[in-house]
Parts: sequence; C-alpha cells; structure tokens
Amino acid sequence: MPMFMGDVLQLYSTDEWKLDGLNFSNMIAVMCLAGIVGNTAASKVVIRRLGMKLFMGVATLSSLFFPLGVCLGYKYALAGSCIGCLGSAQMLGTTAALMSQGSKSDMKQGELAGERASFMAMLKVVGPLMYALIYQRGQKIGVSYLPFMFNAFIGLMAFTLVQCHLL
Repeated sequence: MPMFMGDVLQLYSTDEWKLDGLNFSNMIAVMCLAGIVGNTAASKVVIRRLGMKLFMGVATLSSLFFPLGVCLGYKYALAGSCIGCLGSAQMLGTTAALMSQGSKSDMKQGELAGERASFMAMLKVVGPLMYALIYQRGQKIGVSYLPFMFNAFIGLMAFTLVQCHLL
C-alpha cells in the first residue's frame, strides 16, 4: 500500500520540508539505492542466515524506519530509508509464501498471478486517492505527516500478520 502513495511524498517534501527539485531527487535516489541494497542483501545473504519467518519480521519492522523518520524530519527520513533498507525486500517473502500456499491449494500459478495483478491494479487507482485524502485531513488537523503514520500502522499490522499467520 505505501508504494502507491502517488505524489503525497513529493507534496509533503515540498510543503513541509521546503525541498527543491534537486534535493527531492537526491532523496529519491537515496531511497532507491537503499532499496537495491536491501533487495540484493536479502536475496543473497539475509534470508539464508535468518530463515524466511525471521527475515519477514525483520524486513517488515525495517519498513517502519522511513515513515517514522518522515514524522521527525527530512534527515531522519533519509536515515530511516538507509537503516530500513530491508523493508523494500519484504515482498520477497510474501510472494514466496503466496506461491507456496497457492501450489498447496492446487491453484494454477497463472491464476494466482492474475489475481495478484488485478489487486495491484486496484491499489494503483485507490491508493493515491486514499493517501491524498489522508494528507488533506492531516493538514486540516495539524498533523501533515498523517499518511506516514498510517504507513507505520500498516507496517505494524503486517508484522503481526506475518508472525501469526503467514509462515
């Protein structure tokens, strides 16, 4: 869900942190680099050492660092993006678990992939609208970082679900 924030991060960065285009681009570059490092480290080393369930817990908690950093300020958001680099890899475990469960249920991979693609398409439409509404509401009540608090809440819920039900 957080990956479908639309332009809320850019609006927030411009309105709240007064970032210009160059600094915003630099922040996005740092976030992308952290994501690449997290995905590479996860797929090559971390999953093998921790096992899938522990990795999923660590990756999900790791995803909290950026939104919580945003709530504290620009530098904290950058640090959170770097510290939480494994957060971008949390989909590896989820996808593997879904595929595994699908094969146990005799569901065809193409059918499962189609359902996932439909769900992702729906999120691409609904997500930006929802985040824009949360951002507007947050501005009205003086908590402009409300979408990022929402992301942290989603992350905590995901952690609970992963630990209790997924693996």
